[in-house]
Amino acid sequence: MIYSRKRFLIFVVLLPLLYLLILLRLVQIQFFDRTLYQQKAKELHERRYSSFPKRGEIVDRNGFPLAFDIPRYSIFYFRKGDKVPNKELMKIASLLNIDVEKFFQTLQKRKFVYLVRGVDENAVELVKKFRIKGLGWEEMYIRYYPQRELFASVLGFVGRERKGLRGLEYYYEQYLKGEKGIAHAMRDGKGRLLPSSKYFIKPPRPGYKLVLTLDQRIQYILMEELTKTHRFYHAKRSVGLMLNPQTGEILAMVSLPTFDPLRFWEYKPSLYKNLAIEFVYEPGSTFKVITMAAALEEKVVRPEEKIFCEWGAFSLYGHVIHDHEKFGWLTVGDALVYSSNIGLTKIGMRVGEKRLYSYIRRFGFGTPTGIDLPGEEKGILRPVAQWSKISIGAIPYGQEIGVTPLQLAVAVSAAINGGKLLKPFVVKRIEDERGRIVLERKPQVVRRVISPRTSSLIREMMVQVVERGTGVRAKIKGYRVGGKTGTAQKYVPGKGYNSGKYVASFIGFLPAQKPKFLLLIVVDEPQGGHYGGEIAAPCFRRVMERVLCYWEPIPKNIELAKK
Repeated sequence: MIYSRKRFLIFVVLLPLLYLLILLRLVQIQFFDRTLYQQKAKELHERRYSSFPKRGEIVDRNGFPLAFDIPRYSIFYFRKGDKVPNKELMKIASLLNIDVEKFFQTLQKRKFVYLVRGVDENAVELVKKFRIKGLGWEEMYIRYYPQRELFASVLGFVGRERKGLRGLEYYYEQYLKGEKGIAHAMRDGKGRLLPSSKYFIKPPRPGYKLVLTLDQRIQYILMEELTKTHRFYHAKRSVGLMLNPQTGEILAMVSLPTFDPLRFWEYKPSLYKNLAIEFVYEPGSTFKVITMAAALEEKVVRPEEKIFCEWGAFSLYGHVIHDHEKFGWLTVGDALVYSSNIGLTKIGMRVGEKRLYSYIRRFGFGTPTGIDLPGEEKGILRPVAQWSKISIGAIPYGQEIGVTPLQLAVAVSAAINGGKLLKPFVVKRIEDERGRIVLERKPQVVRRVISPRTSSLIREMMVQVVERGTGVRAKIKGYRVGGKTGTAQKYVPGKGYNSGKYVASFIGFLPAQKPKFLLLIVVDEPQGGHYGGEIAAPCFRRVMERVLCYWEPIPKNIELAKK
């Protein structure tokens, strides 16, 4: 009886206490922990995730699109548990042209697997019909290059992680990538996202647009004509580079062989190089322009003065320098017109080693130009202390020095534009999604190298190179064209300059009085010929003839050839 009373008392006391505790707990949940449990419930039925922005567009100087994003989808499968609908997944994989064996091998190792990326809406509609638990899709962007190989070495490409890996895509990554947003969407009873419920807490900011100095039509002309030359002579590599020598704007830049940025992984990485800034070579006779400019500026020679060219063979410290023809007496101007190695050696000797080195440096050799592209080489220029006795008998005509095509083009631009060395650039301006200018580039003078008078003399000498010298194949009917040929023997260790390999080149400009176009053509190791005047000069002529037909404002004011 006493035991029963105790049990009753315990029951009477504890039961209300238990109810009280439950009530207090409910009050805590309802009023104090409400936010916490609301959040947990929200997490079960909602999802917050990063939303990737649309990458910035890249267009040419006239607004033609060169690189942009297109909306696409990634289809994935998320395995829950051990049971996998093999038959259905195999059927989907077959319809989407996926490697079925590889897919299932990956699925055994990981729960989350992408079936395919970069597909259009048709593929998504196909997948929807199967209604497989764990099968889903997400929106994404893929990078598209409508011109394929045409701008490949300049634009570069974007990797799987949507980051620029080469070219402008890499250099301007911070401007192009945009900013991630925060998106929100509801889940259904099976945990799948409901696309119709998606909204942005913080919208993604699209990347900025790059407006280039490049001209798509000029690029196409240069690519087409350079490709003809490259293939005809079975060259190892070829480079074409056009710029405005008054501003430093790059109008066209071509490297051969090239690659397709839409399938870049199928090519050797060596083909990704932009040869205009990464190919270092001995320029040969095109470098004589620099030597001549230094001599005229220092007034150690006069254009009409005569120099004895030793009938084609000149011994300097036991080393014999040869000319391609046996010249006797030539004026200083004609030494450049007919490209005499001996004549330019003697002119270089008058300038002297230290002064010549100083001018070479001032023209920008031995250091990067600072162009807004990644991977630029600085070239090879040894200090005077490392010159040998015969270096003064090699450097004046372009041996024992390594340059990039861009360095040479920028230096010759300075020699003909009045004497100003300009910083070259590829991006003209950067705009945000509303068209507002974020960054704009103007022509930038690095320094004055020579006087306007010297520059005028150099222009006229280069005009004579085309009129009656080694560059006659660059003549364009009705126009006064200036230029300089280059035929450089390639140095091969163990064989020296007698390897039988050459670099043929031509650099030219027009109009003669105030040049608007400067074009450099470089053909490395051509077969069946090696002179710049016979290989590169005709290519220059064909390109410029077509460009003049296209570029409307120039022909009206261009300087006609004197009859």
